[in-house]
Amino acid sequence: MQNKPVAKIPAQLYVGGLDSKVLESDLYNLLKRFGEISNIRLCRGADSTYAFIAFKDPEIATQVQRELNGYEFRNKHIHISKVIQNQWEYVANIFVKNIPESITPKDFGEQFIKYGPIISCKLCHDDQGKSLGYGFVQYETSEYAEQAIKNMNGKFWQGNELMVQNFVPFGMRISATANSNLYVRGFPAYYTEDDLKDAFAPYGKVLSAAKMLDNSRAYGFVCFSSAQEARSACEGKNNTHEKDFTWYVTPHMSKIHRKKVLREQYLMQVEEWKKKNLYIRNLDKSIDESRLADICREYGPIKSLKICKLENIKYDAEGNCTKEAVSKEIAYVHFEHEHHANIALNELQKKLIEGKKLYVAKWKSRDALKKLIFQSKAQKNMKFQSMTNRSYLPPRAVPMMPLMGKPNMMPFPQMPRGRAPRTVNYHQPPMPIVQEQKKPQAPRIEGVEQYTTRDLGEKLYPMVLKITNQQVVGKITGMLLEMDKFEVINLINDENILRGRVREAVEVLKKAWAQRKTWPCSQI
Repeated sequence: MQNKPVAKIPAQLYVGGLDSKVLESDLYNLLKRFGEISNIRLCRGADSTYAFIAFKDPEIATQVQRELNGYEFRNKHIHISKVIQNQWEYVANIFVKNIPESITPKDFGEQFIKYGPIISCKLCHDDQGKSLGYGFVQYETSEYAEQAIKNMNGKFWQGNELMVQNFVPFGMRISATANSNLYVRGFPAYYTEDDLKDAFAPYGKVLSAAKMLDNSRAYGFVCFSSAQEARSACEGKNNTHEKDFTWYVTPHMSKIHRKKVLREQYLMQVEEWKKKNLYIRNLDKSIDESRLADICREYGPIKSLKICKLENIKYDAEGNCTKEAVSKEIAYVHFEHEHHANIALNELQKKLIEGKKLYVAKWKSRDALKKLIFQSKAQKNMKFQSMTNRSYLPPRAVPMMPLMGKPNMMPFPQMPRGRAPRTVNYHQPPMPIVQEQKKPQAPRIEGVEQYTTRDLGEKLYPMVLKITNQQVVGKITGMLLEMDKFEVINLINDENILRGRVREAVEVLKKAWAQRKTWPCSQI
């Protein structure tokens, strides 16, 4: 097979993995010792910082790549590759696995440059700078990549047997290949990678094993030479007990595949919750999980139950702090069967538990609740917007009579009673004014229906006019009269509340009249 023409040696390099605080001057100081630099372009993305460096001499670019690829710069291993046309073609890329931990990026590059010119060579590290044991090499042509695979696959390097193969993009990977890898968990944190290899050796040829720690919890990956060996290990090892732990072994899935599977499982779980899970509110604080379980088991077997709680902090006289869990009066009950959940839904709403009536409904997902809240707010906004088309005009030639003078009406709460003007006799000392005691406000107002919209409008119109002006008073008064009569009475009795409502109405009018050149209520 005839080799493809080799690309011209480029003079431009890509530098990735840079620290987010790196400046162009820092890159210049790092690279100026190699030779003359034509241009430096630093790019800052949402999740990464990288740069393009151009040199006048292509040989300098090659030297910089060879010397500084994988170099630790500002506590990060930088990755340097050549920039050429069509460099992202994957046919010349190889994937190398089971690389010894002591191998440096420079050692890695020197080992594989023997088989042809390299565009990019990357040894992967974790956040702490530790080698992950795998890397990628991109050659200028696919023929060089084939030579590297032929000579390096299965070769031992410092006691590790390398696995070298063509790099395959995620969308083109075959699922059977991925199934030769296993994800393992449950083993003790003191286990080493050699211990993992020994544990799975009876099931086939173990190509590599990796152990990782996450908050003292150990997990790892075991790679077999074939998918059949991996399936045998999964069937034979999963859920087996050994000393004081239990193995958890399952086929390894990529991050994207795992997210897809978990998403599907969650959606299936959501559909089950919609049918069998009840949301209960207004529980008495004295009711615990045991008591609620006894109440709900009357309607059928329960799968799970939870009372939502918050942490309450108390301090004694000496300043000592104690914490206790206090019920939020909300619970979720998951029944095993849908018809039992339906029975409980109907029956629990009829019961008084500890003197309190429960609110019971079928469980809804957070997205569904957000949608309901959004629709409710939209309906309220549409109703409030429709008020802008209505104006209240006070009746003409009709005197503005105070509501107190109308027969058979209850007085407005918190309104001062009318008092006749006091007559002063200058020949006698003035009589002391006796302050009339205010009557306590009644908890509820009877006879609110006796007030007509006209009665309320006659009282409300001058108060709104005092806050606004003649151009908008009718429009705003009409909007306020659309409210409940009891709320309108509160507006008449409390000027602060009235001003707040007027400000809200003004904002609605501003949006409705946004196309007008002049705004008649600019002084508000």
